[in-house]
Amino acid sequence: MLEQIIRRKRGYDRKINFFTTNYDSCLAYAADELYEEKSIRFNINDGSRGFHKKVVEARNFDCMTTESGIFDRNKEVQRQINLIHLHGSAFWRKHNDSILVDYSSADQIVSESSIDSMYYGDFKEMLESGSHTVEQLCSMTIDDDNKAAFENTKDDFYREYNQLPIVNPTKWKFHETVFEEHYYQMLRHLSYELEKPNSVLIAFGFSFADEHIRNLIKRSLTNPTLQVYICCYRETIIPELKKHFSDFNNIKYIVHEEGEALDFSYFNSHVLTLGEDDA
Repeated sequence: MLEQIIRRKRGYDRKINFFTTNYDSCLAYAADELYEEKSIRFNINDGSRGFHKKVVEARNFDCMTTESGIFDRNKEVQRQINLIHLHGSAFWRKHNDSILVDYSSADQIVSESSIDSMYYGDFKEMLESGSHTVEQLCSMTIDDDNKAAFENTKDDFYREYNQLPIVNPTKWKFHETVFEEHYYQMLRHLSYELEKPNSVLIAFGFSFADEHIRNLIKRSLTNPTLQVYICCYRETIIPELKKHFSDFNNIKYIVHEEGEALDFSYFNSHVLTLGEDDA
């Protein structure tokens, strides 16, 4: 997917913005694989600057890399992906009043000892089975003899979990002011990009449950040249989405042609189907 999108960016406008609510570094690792293949020249910008200590700042997303020829006679703006973590990252850390990012860090904020318990295997089995519901998970009972030990383990887990610089999937946001400030700066950046003429937003794997992001996109849809494509995992979720976006005609819903789940493989092979010469 990354390679297909990158190859279509030509001319001066060679920047793509990836706004993700995921906490992981999936896109960064995918970019590394493309670097190793050396099949395409591009730069990925996660908003950080520095060497041993890489500091994330919103203004860094406005930077572009230019390649120069001998004697600076020829200059070319390099293709670039801005990787913007709207909900924070598991690789972020607070340092004084700054946000540090370190993808090679081996430390764990949430220790294994705070996760492991006599019920760890049962929880893991239910989560990975793919057949259990949230109601079944929440209704799991703890023996009276083990309840006190379980509560202590749970308290230890949440004490460490709350140190993670991430937004939970609720209305609660960041505990730390420095992360909250960056969060709203990135929302403004998203709004700014959507207000540009002829902008295109492709939403994949996003439920629009986050009210801040959903309302921001709704306001941006008043831009008549903005086109939004929502990739729906199942066609059955379209009625729920239309409750939020029924007043706009510059939004399209993408589904699997055969009624199956729209996964990443189908997205790559059927949604991103334009050839480089057609982009």
